[in-house]
Amino acid sequence: EDKRHLLHIGDKIMEKLKGSPLAAKTVGRLLSKDLSLRHWKRVLKSKGWEKQNDDNAIMPALKLSYDFLPFHLQQCFAYSALFPEDHKYSASQLINLWIGLGILQPGARNQTLQLTGSNNLKDLVAWGFFREESAYGYPCYVMHDLLHDLALQVASHECLTLHHSNVRSVEIFPSIRHLSIIIDSVDDNNMVEN
Repeated sequence: EDKRHLLHIGDKIMEKLKGSPLAAKTVGRLLSKDLSLRHWKRVLKSKGWEKQNDDNAIMPALKLSYDFLPFHLQQCFAYSALFPEDHKYSASQLINLWIGLGILQPGARNQTLQLTGSNNLKDLVAWGFFREESAYGYPCYVMHDLLHDLALQVASHECLTLHHSNVRSVEIFPSIRHLSIIIDSVDDNNMVEN
């Protein structure tokens, strides 16, 4: 009986995804975390879907997946907005950023912040917010452009990323605590953070 109800709810959620593979992947992972009827109904009835329109059918689904992340993972994901779009993150780069920002909380007894950060990164991969790849024989993590846009959106109250060409035309609000300035270079991955 529950399976039939889950299929029915799943069909209704699928309609809201507007055929987007990225939205299906992230919302699918959200649904797979809890196969209870209560959880699936909560996802279907979420107010996040109300922001959906034809111009941007995917972003509400991605934001909904973000909203269901545990708070510590929301923070880790949001601060990735400080890096440029299409950036290839190393695990140490992300973990050291999180440590420097003071957002990692030690887990089990004697667990290092590096191990906590590594576990958070694995969780973000499992939730579909990062994808693990290989660059020059080393593991790296990448984020879909729309997920990077989501990170910019959810971190906009305290993070700002500027391109050196528009530095003078952007207003920096008092709530901004973290600023990154992207400078074009040969490898397009240079960044200066203040």
